[in-house]
Amino acid sequence: MRKTAGILLSPTRHLDTDQRNRLRRMAGARFLSELGTKAAFAALVLRVTELTTSATVLSIVLTATVIADAAVTPIAGIVGDLFNRRAVMIASDLAAAVLYLALGFMQDLWLLAVVAAMATAVESFYFPASGAAVPNLFDKASLGVVNATFSQARTAGAISGPLVAALLTTQFGAGPVFWLNAVTFAVSAFLVSGVSGEFKASSLTRSGTESSNRSAGHVRGFLRILREHPIVPTFIALWITIQLGTGALWVALPKLAAELGSPSTAYATLLTASTIGSFLGAFAAARVLALTTPAKLLIGALIAEAALLLGAGSAAVLVIAVGAMVGFRAAESASGAASYTIFQSVTEDDVRARASAWVDTATIAAFGIGVALAGPLVDAVGPRYVFATASVCVTGGVGFAWRMTKQVRGLGPMETCAT
Repeated sequence: MRKTAGILLSPTRHLDTDQRNRLRRMAGARFLSELGTKAAFAALVLRVTELTTSATVLSIVLTATVIADAAVTPIAGIVGDLFNRRAVMIASDLAAAVLYLALGFMQDLWLLAVVAAMATAVESFYFPASGAAVPNLFDKASLGVVNATFSQARTAGAISGPLVAALLTTQFGAGPVFWLNAVTFAVSAFLVSGVSGEFKASSLTRSGTESSNRSAGHVRGFLRILREHPIVPTFIALWITIQLGTGALWVALPKLAAELGSPSTAYATLLTASTIGSFLGAFAAARVLALTTPAKLLIGALIAEAALLLGAGSAAVLVIAVGAMVGFRAAESASGAASYTIFQSVTEDDVRARASAWVDTATIAAFGIGVALAGPLVDAVGPRYVFATASVCVTGGVGFAWRMTKQVRGLGPMETCAT
């Protein structure tokens, strides 16, 4: 009875007043930013499909945003360590607000693509600074609850964004969606400006020479990690294979939506279904991992992903495609939780952050390649064959997952932790 009552109580009840205020402001900022960004992404796809019928052109536009993200993310990490992180977060929000405000007035396709890439680039500075600031703003024992709250806020925003985009685009066009995103970034900057606490990075006390030497050794350290930790290249290969197919889906999805109903409404519905599936998969994975091994969950989830991709790609009506996408994203979320559980459990602490950074770089690059290749493929054979190709990519990932699980010994069901 007491345990049940404890679950019903707020997990943040033990935080002091200052920490609760920080959590509310930062979670609110993340919710608004994610809502606006997801709405603007949907509006960008719909706007581009209005200006051109070519899936290749759509893939070029989306690839430009991915390249901007991949190119800027390492720089954003450095900036987050060299400058006051709250200032970086506010500057990122305000710059994004200005660019999205401008996007609402643009009619030229290629100018739209350039400014969208610039907006993505300035957005990339927010999260490294925000994530790095969190341990200095909250008690170490509270970090799990804090990060879970942030995740919930972002997921809620991600679910709401496509719905807002569908409603506004249908009635008023894409412009007001971009303007709404500008407002969400401005409000986010206001919320962050009121967060008290220590935002100064410890690296501000380091000399430029020390930072340079640390950077120069990063690549050499990566090569050593690959030699001494064979699970790292296997993990990278797994996610490269999966992300090639996932990137292609972003180009194929709006075309599939057009075949199944209204382009704007069906596309927003499929995006929302995907986000709901991701939320359900993350919720379920935490509980399934207490009952089975991460290896079994990983293999089973990847097999489910491949099958559900085929189901979505062959769907004759929207409701079947929506159900398949919910299942696919749920399985994808579960496979991600399982694979990262394995990775974090067996990778030594002194190399884990660097290994994770290289995994992220490889993942973004593979996603971008998938986006770039999907356009010509959709134009040539249609979106349904791209879903089948993505299914093949995920099936290929099963082989790397099997190899990775063989490199792990003695990793059983994960123990549950009560907050």
